Amino acid sequence: MTKIVFVLLIAIHFLSCSGQKTRDPDQKTSKRRSTLVIINRTGNRNEEFSYIDHFNNSQLYPFINSDTLHIDVTDPIVFYSTNTPDFSDLRYFIIRSSDTVSLIKKNGRTTLSSNNSILQNRIDLMDTLLFNVGSMNYSNKTDFLTGIKAINKFYASKKQILENRKNTLHNDVYKDAKSTVEYDKLAGLLSLYARFLKNDDNVLTSLKNADSTSWNYLTFRNVINNYILYINKVHHISSTDEYINDMRKNLPPAIQDYAIYGYLKNYKPDTKAQLDTLIEQIAAFNKVARHPDLANYLTENLEKYRSNLQAKLSKNVELKSLGNNKVVNLEQLLGQSKGNVIYLDFWASWCAPCLSEMPASHSLAQKYKTKGAPIVFLYLSKDEDMSAWKHKANDIGLPDKLSFILLKNAAFTDFSNKFNLKTIPRYMIIDKKGNIVDQDAPRPSDPKLEIILNQLLSK
Repeated sequence: MTKIVFVLLIAIHFLSCSGQKTRDPDQKTSKRRSTLVIINRTGNRNEEFSYIDHFNNSQLYPFINSDTLHIDVTDPIVFYSTNTPDFSDLRYFIIRSSDTVSLIKKNGRTTLSSNNSILQNRIDLMDTLLFNVGSMNYSNKTDFLTGIKAINKFYASKKQILENRKNTLHNDVYKDAKSTVEYDKLAGLLSLYARFLKNDDNVLTSLKNADSTSWNYLTFRNVINNYILYINKVHHISSTDEYINDMRKNLPPAIQDYAIYGYLKNYKPDTKAQLDTLIEQIAAFNKVARHPDLANYLTENLEKYRSNLQAKLSKNVELKSLGNNKVVNLEQLLGQSKGNVIYLDFWASWCAPCLSEMPASHSLAQKYKTKGAPIVFLYLSKDEDMSAWKHKANDIGLPDKLSFILLKNAAFTDFSNKFNLKTIPRYMIIDKKGNIVDQDAPRPSDPKLEIILNQLLSK
């Protein structure tokens, strides 16, 4: 049985200043990077901008020493806001790569505002179209008919809101909102049919008008995830070849790339045979993909899968270098720096507190470097996603030769449990002789850290 990990995606409303033209399905895309500007007007200096990127990865950007963020992106990204642990007040917005928006507080919650009238029109609508990850939960209803009624009721309420406000909405705003709600309904139906093993492929007819812009709606991405679940449960498909053949057969050409990407991205190989299968499928996808950015992302993350399988055979904690992609064990890495004081920084691309400490870390490392002091700052990432690690490490300017990603094996689990690395950021200090002198060291922004380091350097 093929192993698949399904990730719950938050259904997202498409939010942009102007409509995106549909591309020729046979045309490979070429993308240009633009800068998204986010201005913090919440009054909270520790505010964070959280979003989901084009590849369905969660990202966090804290406002560090500035009330403005500049994020280089090529595709729309999703900002989401909720004040409840069950996401019952979830609001979400997609903003385009060249937009400028402000984070503000409204009725006690964080939302967006814009000086662009069409963009603000979308924001106002999304504040009304409150979602609670609704359709994703309907498959847990006690019976099939109850689930159908719940989905139809949810859909009807959103549709009524749209109709009531239609005359106040820009045409593109109304069209995008309507598609978002329809995709959410379809995601719910597919989840329900999979739960109760109901075979009704007619439900897929609503995908006939889907095109390459549909990927901008994360409600559509929910459809893709639930479609994979549906064909597994109802069509009894289990092998990788069967999944991809089904997608090629039953989905419009314009969206096949996204469905195949969604499947391969969530395929987690546990054996060499499964890894070989994944490598073959990604290579085949690379040859025909109309969206090379998706294929390139998959190829880049093959490194992590391959390295993790290799690490499972090792008795040492192993890491992969950002600089040369080589695997080294932690003992070797620390041995190379013996004779220096070593400051270990355990972080991840999604960890906002980790990122907020990076400017202080850079400043302190540069200060000691200028002095010629024998001290090394090593940055060890706990990321699961190798691409997210690489991009974030580059974004925040980590030195290639000092930046590594931890590979998961039994030795890493033991190491993590021993030093309680489940919570990050975490910092450790190792003296010139290679002894751990502080396994829960002060953060880079803490003045105590420099005092401790200076004492160790003097010995």
